[in-house]
Amino acid sequence: MPGADSVWLTRAMFQWRQIGEPLLRIEPGPFPPLILFDTECAYHVNPVERWIVTASAHGGTVRLPNNRSIRPTGVGITSPTSGDTGVFLAIALPAAWRADPRYGVSETRAGWERYLIGAFSHEMTHARMLPYLLPRLRSLEAGIYPDTLEDNAIQNRFGQDRSFAQSIQTETDLLYHAATAPSSTMRMQYVRTALTLMRERWDRYYVGDLSRWSELEQVFLDLEGIAQWVAFHVRWGGETGASGAPGSLFDRLLRRFRDNREFWSEDQGLLLIIALDAIVPDWQRQLFAPNAPTAYELLSRAVERDR
Repeated sequence: MPGADSVWLTRAMFQWRQIGEPLLRIEPGPFPPLILFDTECAYHVNPVERWIVTASAHGGTVRLPNNRSIRPTGVGITSPTSGDTGVFLAIALPAAWRADPRYGVSETRAGWERYLIGAFSHEMTHARMLPYLLPRLRSLEAGIYPDTLEDNAIQNRFGQDRSFAQSIQTETDLLYHAATAPSSTMRMQYVRTALTLMRERWDRYYVGDLSRWSELEQVFLDLEGIAQWVAFHVRWGGETGASGAPGSLFDRLLRRFRDNREFWSEDQGLLLIIALDAIVPDWQRQLFAPNAPTAYELLSRAVERDR
């Protein structure tokens, strides 16, 4: 592996250990098998006691342990292996992101390294959550067929419905106001209204054959939201400040982090977890467990107790 990429990987792993795992209040765990790739080569890393790295030219196709292949573009993936026997992490190295025409070379390599340190912790959060969530996701898979089970399933299915999309936008705006509310009372009011709108949308759209889509949405909001929450803190070395009013350090960094709001599950999920972190102090212990409730359920209980 090129020296600069080896240094980046070391930093990314260090930030996960120093910030990611403590944020989630989880014990340090082993890294999963890693597949890193640039525009020419793939590097399979088995991070046991010593790194075992196998490098090979990929010829434009990166093969994954789930019997699938991807192009060497700017992407990060955490997925079960074939047969759900384990989890692996695949992520493009800075050179691949810079060469991707969707992103271009306007960002420096140093800029991509900073971004990808957060992205690495995002994917590592998935790797720690998937063992708990995978049985639930598999049980939902048949219920959404022929749609594909993926983090953007809701957006792919309902993104062209203007009323649905507008509700998502309104809910997300309310959760942002909750994140930057100047008082706990106002925060609770914003969260209560956002949860009510979410429930009303689910009751309108997720009926009949679509009845399990509300559960699917909640699972992916948690999966992506928690990962984004960790990446948000890791990206700035944990120095994000406490949640605060507009103009605070927290708000400025949050706005920068949310600059690209392409995916509903990531953006709304992030704000849902920020609200959860402010209202339910022990949420990590509750969500990182078998048969865990969702963030929506934990917030709903907190809002009900506050009446």
